[in-house]
Amino acid sequence: MIDLLGAVLLHLVWVAAVFTPLERMWPARGEPAGLRPAWRTDLVFYAAQGLLFTPAVAWVIHTAAAPLRNAAILAPAQAAFVTLPVFFQVVVVLVGADLFAYWGHRAQHAWEPLWRFHAIHHTAEHVDWLAAYREHPGDTLYTQALVNVPVLLLGFDLRAWLGLVVLRGSWAILVHSDVRLPLGPLRWIFGAPEFHRAHHDRDRHVGHYANLAPWLDVLFGTHGPVGEPARFGVNEPYPRSWVGMMVWPFRTRRRA
Repeated sequence: MIDLLGAVLLHLVWVAAVFTPLERMWPARGEPAGLRPAWRTDLVFYAAQGLLFTPAVAWVIHTAAAPLRNAAILAPAQAAFVTLPVFFQVVVVLVGADLFAYWGHRAQHAWEPLWRFHAIHHTAEHVDWLAAYREHPGDTLYTQALVNVPVLLLGFDLRAWLGLVVLRGSWAILVHSDVRLPLGPLRWIFGAPEFHRAHHDRDRHVGHYANLAPWLDVLFGTHGPVGEPARFGVNEPYPRSWVGMMVWPFRTRRRA
């Protein structure tokens, strides 16, 4: 536990050292520098995710996927996959994972039971690198299973898979950061912070459901406006405490 705590703290220092200067050098919204409102709540989300939920979700995914990796029905697909050069394996994994992530994310905004959990992430009224960690564990389990279980079932090398997990995690922090980078045409291939900040508009159906692959939004007709939203957040009252947000998805809906 002590080693895990040290790793989580070291990661926080590293992420802050990388993304805070970026937000100061290339600000997107020009908001005042310094600690913004609700930073303490998002710091609790960061600590809970690093110390509790990420290890728990990883254990659940591996436990569920392990017996399925040896299923006979998957053998032909696994055999074909492992014969591909490593570069093409990575391409298949990235594109396939993004397809699952896109449709899974779109469902989170369309289907109320999923939105209840995903709405926690959208309660952030200041979108920056720290707000990337504002996420309910139920939402984390759903998204991580969508992206990672198919990869594991294909028989992708676990060491290479861990590298992709780090890459996707780092990019997720970048697209939440309050920056506008000169990415040029690359933003249509790998995504850009302005796309994801537009996604955090209070209109939950504004679009921009892709993370690493914005061309999926173009392909499926969900590439929405790219201008900076007037306000971030959700169009309903929500609890401000971390404990309250953990319970909020399980609330009983009031009848109109």
